[in-house]
Amino acid sequence: MKYTDSSGHYVESVIDLAFLAMDLNDIRTGNADKWTYIGLGVDLVCAVVPGVTGGRLGVQALEETVTHADLFKLLDKTVDAEKKTS
Repeated sequence: MKYTDSSGHYVESVIDLAFLAMDLNDIRTGNADKWTYIGLGVDLVCAVVPGVTGGRLGVQALEETVTHADLFKLLDKTVDAEKKTS
């Protein structure tokens, strides 16, 4: 009981460091894109702000949303083009 983390700050910091390490590894290995750099920035903020973690996961969810939204726009344009030619 002497070395317990009743506040949870150490566990949160370890998670933040893991996300930062994953971002930096993606950059180091050349697997980085603009979303990796955005994730790195958000993870840095999460590491500084108490009680906030998982920035990388939030950025990945946003990336998926934006990517799929672009796909739907492309499909809408394709359907509109087919209607005009018919």
